[in-house]
Amino acid sequence: MSEEITISNQLVEDVRQAFFKHDSRVDDDHVFSQYLAASIGILLGEHQATLQQKNQFLEQLFQFSAHVVSQQSEEHPAEDSLGHWKPGDS
Repeated sequence: MSEEITISNQLVEDVRQAFFKHDSRVDDDHVFSQYLAASIGILLGEHQATLQQKNQFLEQLFQFSAHVVSQQSEEHPAEDSLGHWKPGDS
């Protein structure tokens, strides 16, 4: 991937507010996540690379995201988790 990045809760909330101007449902973390994922798809779809290269980068992004989720889960364990969400669930 690229150089180290720094992200904060405030930056995430700033991005959420930008999407909120378009769709107030982004208050729901699942809807917000879908907008972020679609944004990645748009950016990569327009990037000058082969489909194979784009898919390889998506895999790297998935691994990176999974690492961040793991770190955040350790720092902020869920209380009374009721289930698992996956795209397509209501």
